Amino acid sequence: MGAVWLLAILLKMMKKIFEEKNLEYSLPKEAEGINQVAKKFINDISEARDNLKALGILRSGRLIQADYSEWLVSKILNIQLSDNPVEKSFDAIDEYGEKYQIKSRIVKTLDDNTSFDFQRFGKFDYLVSVFFSQSYDLIGLLKVPISAVKELSNKTKRRYSFRINNKTLSDERVERLIWKKD
Repeated sequence: MGAVWLLAILLKMMKKIFEEKNLEYSLPKEAEGINQVAKKFINDISEARDNLKALGILRSGRLIQADYSEWLVSKILNIQLSDNPVEKSFDAIDEYGEKYQIKSRIVKTLDDNTSFDFQRFGKFDYLVSVFFSQSYDLIGLLKVPISAVKELSNKTKRRYSFRINNKTLSDERVERLIWKKD
């Protein structure tokens, strides 16, 4: 009888919870204003994403940075983006059939060391490395043949790391298409 009684109480409690249409929560006073501002910014981001999709710049649910860099590079280099926005082996193809993998980073300056990591090398002919300022201004654009990427990458157990540093930048195969070093 005890188990049936306990089950009846639990069912009554669950019914009461589900009948309450507006479950309320409260935030500490100092967080209320921050929460309102945060919700506004989140709604702004959502609206901006919708507008960027309508313009054809965003093609997936990934980070804005990735889709924007792919779109921007396709316009600068006059290459065609892959039909599949989350294609694993390459992002774009040129008129000669050469395939491009496009990766981007947001950096404070072009002197910042950074890397582009690969679990394995896809079927691309060139890596295009895009560098944005923190306000998404394009400050650097490198084009690197896959042979140089493979040769200059550091291999670990799980990935290849293509470091952008003085050694890489001094390699004659690394083409600086845009390099605004101020």
